[in-house]
Amino acid sequence: MEACVKDSGLMYPEIRGILGVGLETETPEVQEKKRKYFPFALELEKTNHFAVQSKIIPNALWVGIYQNEAIKLPTHEDYIFSIWSGGRIFNPSCAAILKQHRLGENILTPVQIYDLSTGCLASDETYYFLNLYERRMCVCETQATPRLKPIPDITHGFRIASSVFYDGELNIDKHALNCDVDLWHDRRLLGHFFMSANLHHALSEAGMIDKFSAYTCNLIE
Repeated sequence: MEACVKDSGLMYPEIRGILGVGLETETPEVQEKKRKYFPFALELEKTNHFAVQSKIIPNALWVGIYQNEAIKLPTHEDYIFSIWSGGRIFNPSCAAILKQHRLGENILTPVQIYDLSTGCLASDETYYFLNLYERRMCVCETQATPRLKPIPDITHGFRIASSVFYDGELNIDKHALNCDVDLWHDRRLLGHFFMSANLHHALSEAGMIDKFSAYTCNLIE
């Protein structure tokens, strides 16, 4: 099943230098921060959008001012949220459920949120950043819905780029039921990831599934 995440305004370390949110002038020091941070930011963004497979992770999150407005901290209801560059963050309760399942080489690492202007902790809460590292192939090339028509791809044979799905619409190979991990990405389905029925059930039982916007798939022999 496909899952997507909620967007928020939180930022990775030193993103102030990369995005230029108006907190600092273009001093030589700031320019040097941008130069040093850019390779990390670029790799992190590519990783979070599944363009590359790497084990890069941030060591902290920063909250500050964006477009002249203070960025709000996540609430108790924000059990999952995304940040700049597409990173997925979970609160402790949701992370605890993930830890009970087969993560394989997916990385779930603790991070805290700091105030960009003071450098001090903005919240005592510890959150968890997910690097969804695992890759499996389960998407079928033959799809019944024209909107899901595969696009030829030199590397992976084909890709599907639709952003809209409905229950039971996406055809995947039945062997996905036997996948050895509970969270994975298929390179042939752009921008989305899969979760097992067991993980979906556990999140549903805990009331933590709606923000994933998950959809069932159509299993093909």
